[in-house]
Amino acid sequence: MIIPTIDLMNGKIVQLEQGKRKIVEIDEPLEFAKQFAEFEEFEEVQVVDLDAAMGKGSNEEIVSELCKIVKARVGGGIRTIEKAKQIVENGAKKVIIGTMANKKFLAKLCKEIGKEKIIVALDAKQGKLAVEGWQRSTNKSAMGKAKELEDYCREFLFTC
Repeated sequence: MIIPTIDLMNGKIVQLEQGKRKIVEIDEPLEFAKQFAEFEEFEEVQVVDLDAAMGKGSNEEIVSELCKIVKARVGGGIRTIEKAKQIVENGAKKVIIGTMANKKFLAKLCKEIGKEKIIVALDAKQGKLAVEGWQRSTNKSAMGKAKELEDYCREFLFTC
């Protein structure tokens, strides 16, 4: 299965290398998303608010509009149960949890929105878990973290 991704920064689609160097920048994310909506093969489109993930702002309005165009799995800066619920209420099919991916948070989130709507994002640098939009490395194994959290989500998003 192929899942196209729309990463947002400053209202534009971007692709970053490990959260730093910008490789791609595209204006008009809503128009761009309409291209994905034309293909039945794309069951979902991943939408990540990089500004929110890095604590540098938000693309919340654009994310909400994208959820009206495509079947979106949304991530980036989801650090409260309330924000996760709001994203689902705005039309996201699933939420992607990264920095807050711990048993306590995910257990509460499962009760609120259901395990089937939760994706745990694990970013890794040299096999070690990176958090806060690639800004901070930990000493934890990404694969160990996946094993620890497998009962609290339907799937994992692994980036290295």
